[in-house]
Amino acid sequence: MLLNETDFKAQLPVSVNISWGKISPDSRRAGLKYIKPILGKDLFSILEAAYESDTLDADQEALMDYIKPAHAHLAAWLSVPKTNITHGNQGVQSSHSGDSKPAFEWQVEDYEESLLQNGFDALDELIEYLESVADTDFPDWLDSEGCTLVRSNVINSAAVFTQYVPKLKGSRYLFVYLRSILSRVERVIIPAVTDKALYNEIKSQILTNTLSAANLELMPYVQEAVAHRAWAEAMTELNFSTDGEGVYLLNNTFAGTVKAKQFAELERVESIKHHHLQISEEQTKLLFDYLVENVDSYPLFEDGSTYDPDTTGSDGRPDNNDDWGVVSFI
Repeated sequence: MLLNETDFKAQLPVSVNISWGKISPDSRRAGLKYIKPILGKDLFSILEAAYESDTLDADQEALMDYIKPAHAHLAAWLSVPKTNITHGNQGVQSSHSGDSKPAFEWQVEDYEESLLQNGFDALDELIEYLESVADTDFPDWLDSEGCTLVRSNVINSAAVFTQYVPKLKGSRYLFVYLRSILSRVERVIIPAVTDKALYNEIKSQILTNTLSAANLELMPYVQEAVAHRAWAEAMTELNFSTDGEGVYLLNNTFAGTVKAKQFAELERVESIKHHHLQISEEQTKLLFDYLVENVDSYPLFEDGSTYDPDTTGSDGRPDNNDDWGVVSFI
């Protein structure tokens, strides 16, 4: 593991009196689920061996300073639901000492939310640091599955997504949830504008961190189109939960001790979704306009199937492809 009891307790903002034996399974699960995918299996194994044998070099020590906060907060978050639960011959029970009392439900939920957000914020800081030192300190990481995951989309951080959709509020937790939607959206709407060859070139350059000046000019259009379309596609799921009673939102009661279910207003959700779809379509139009106006700088676009100077309409879209801005996945 990349976390021991001393480092775990040093990272948390509250007093932690639980035994390490009860936390360690969740610590290992946090490392495998959240840290290893970013580091890649080779770097993860190298760090794990050096950490457990106390032979970390200076570069590894510096990297561990970013790993420990993420690892500790996420391990604590995973452990909260079961730290005061016992399962024995008398069934499933909760326990607390005579001089303490259980926290209110809202306090537990606020604590869980704090652990979750701090953990995922720390993951963003880990990624930012690793990208900044990889060339010199961890060059093998650049060819790893961890690097491929980190650079897998045209939008690869919660901070960039939030520039276009402020409602995300920089939450990496939500951004990780959105990653698969982002990937699906960009594969459909961007090649339909740029042609596959230019899209593949952009993706290849993102992976190697070598975006050309010309392609860098396209990124605001590409990213905003993808961000708003992905947010729209996620609207039917984000902030919702489901059970046998239907679809609902969670909302505080006036008592502040429990969370109450409030049924979602689906018409309002659809209105917000439509708003983001419109913005996405506007950005795809602007992207196409920009490519047409600067076609000499984009030979792959000029030679591709989406551009034909003889059939391009006055609205900036090909006459025979009027619907590429309104693709739906639902």
